[in-house]
Amino acid sequence: MIIRDRDVMEAVDKTETKGYLESEFSEENISDYAEACRDTAWRMVEMIMDRGREPITVLIPSRGAVPFIIGAIKAIKEDPKINKFVKEAFGTENFVELPSLSCFDVVRDTSEAPGKPLVRMLLLPFTADASFHGEEVRNEEDLVGDMRRFMTRVASEILFKAPQKRAGKEFQLYLNFLKEVEGRSGLAQFYEEFQPVKTGEPVLYIDTVISGRASDTIVDEFERLGVNIGFRVDSQLVPLLVVDNYGLSLGPRFRRYVDQFSATKSVLRVPKILSEDRGAAFLGITAVIYENLITTATNSHPECEDLAPYFGAWHDVPSRDAPLFKGVFKQFIELIGQKISGRDGNFTEKRREFLSSILKRRILETRDKIGHSETKEFFRRGLPFESARETGSHIIQIRLPGSTAESIVSKVCRLSINH
Repeated sequence: MIIRDRDVMEAVDKTETKGYLESEFSEENISDYAEACRDTAWRMVEMIMDRGREPITVLIPSRGAVPFIIGAIKAIKEDPKINKFVKEAFGTENFVELPSLSCFDVVRDTSEAPGKPLVRMLLLPFTADASFHGEEVRNEEDLVGDMRRFMTRVASEILFKAPQKRAGKEFQLYLNFLKEVEGRSGLAQFYEEFQPVKTGEPVLYIDTVISGRASDTIVDEFERLGVNIGFRVDSQLVPLLVVDNYGLSLGPRFRRYVDQFSATKSVLRVPKILSEDRGAAFLGITAVIYENLITTATNSHPECEDLAPYFGAWHDVPSRDAPLFKGVFKQFIELIGQKISGRDGNFTEKRREFLSSILKRRILETRDKIGHSETKEFFRRGLPFESARETGSHIIQIRLPGSTAESIVSKVCRLSINH
């Protein structure tokens, strides 16, 4: 039985109506989303060309940016103008190095591209949430901001420091969390060995923006760390901000970077970011946060409390939900692809099938109680489990027994501080 999250009951009730879905996923909104994907593709191509066909790195910090980068890759392959240009310029359409996450299978080519990829991606989760039920936390807004700053420091170490010089507490804490809690030594090793950007190589930071709070915090922290932010190809970090509701939903305190770059190609305004906070069926990935690991670290461990450790990660859709969620995600990306390619003769029929899938399976609902069998793929085998729930923005919050949380946090903090 699905028990609805109180905070999203009204939204869920709306999603159960055909009229709501027809309006949200209108042909116009899908076309505008596809256009933003096309613009993202051109931005990557232009940056490579401006650098004399030298590689660039793309940073993906939010779930919402995942379908956009997938749509951009689809545009490179299927938009006639972009595809013709990249084949003539680079000799191949497969010049983006794809992450191993299965959501990228919708654009993955089985044949190997010749030569070295010109675009490599760093997927690093900044998906912060502090709506912890029954937990004593400091100001939630401050905690969420501090967790994003924590991950910005992790990203800065990976992007701008050589592997042997990555000794920051935040970086070590995050790696040890991945190893000790999630049992993902391979992913930790990937971050450890990720080669920093070369001198003069820009990082394209792609993010989706609703209120602007997340992107404002992240870009501000990069600036505080001394990273040069700009829209020129010689800038260290080049934002590409996809802004919802044409920017009308931006909070007054969080719009400075959108305003600063509005006259450049660093801001894309769209009427509706269709995939934002709608869960794995639209985002392609599942976001997980371990709520009482975070609160234990910030409330009980002085060596960690000033850091606001981000104990969370992105995952492939769990096997139980995979057939349904991956199917809907594929339908969504294919609709975007039809508008990108212009081959949309059966678009109306495909859109109707897509909306029917959402309506029949009620996949936009959230679950207030999730069992161990549905979450055991996320963390290390044998780790005790207490409970899990899904938030209004479709983040899976996992709780471990109190004694387990305490022992894990103690170990992770000790390993990291003494590194």
